[in-house]
Amino acid sequence: MKNASTMKVWSIAVGCIAVLLTSGFQSLRAEIVHDVILSEGYLEIEYRAGTGENVSYHVVDFESTGGESFAFAYHFDGPTTSAHDALVAIAAAGDLSYDYTNYDFGGGPLPFADNFSYLSDVGNPIVYWSYSLGSYPVFGSDVVWSGAPTGAGEQMLTDGSWHGWYNGFNGWDAVAPSVPAVGGAGVIPEPTSLLLAICGMLLICLRFRCASCR
Repeated sequence: MKNASTMKVWSIAVGCIAVLLTSGFQSLRAEIVHDVILSEGYLEIEYRAGTGENVSYHVVDFESTGGESFAFAYHFDGPTTSAHDALVAIAAAGDLSYDYTNYDFGGGPLPFADNFSYLSDVGNPIVYWSYSLGSYPVFGSDVVWSGAPTGAGEQMLTDGSWHGWYNGFNGWDAVAPSVPAVGGAGVIPEPTSLLLAICGMLLICLRFRCASCR
């Protein structure tokens, strides 16, 4: 009888630990950017690409097709990298898909965004994607967006620049993307907290086992 009770307790413990691990590491796939505090919390990015001392942020919003909005960080050096170059590198580094067509009207090839997809979210290729440029004034404020005057291939990156995409327009006006944010560092379980929770669960199970063996 004692062995059956012990086995039951250990089965429950293993199940709880599995849930903790799964939920913890799923949350840790995204990253909080502590340098960017928005009105709704910290900026949350999916992953980073590129190398260099400068960083730009790229937001792709699938709200019009029932999806979510995702942000990515791109690191670079120098003023000769375009927003299009950043998207190509971000797509190559992870799960973002960036489909585009190069058009040449006599002045060289100009990339035009056809569609984006990320994980299970996919844009509508029949609907044009609007491209916006953003600015982040101060901590605790939201990104202020305005329609880009040129395409991504002609927009050179600057340190701290914001580039946003939304699958649709409001008439002739670009639609600003939503910037993904979380309420604070405590929203995503830290590895130390996760380890303490697992150790606590194991300690409870060990004490129960010792009590059942008396």
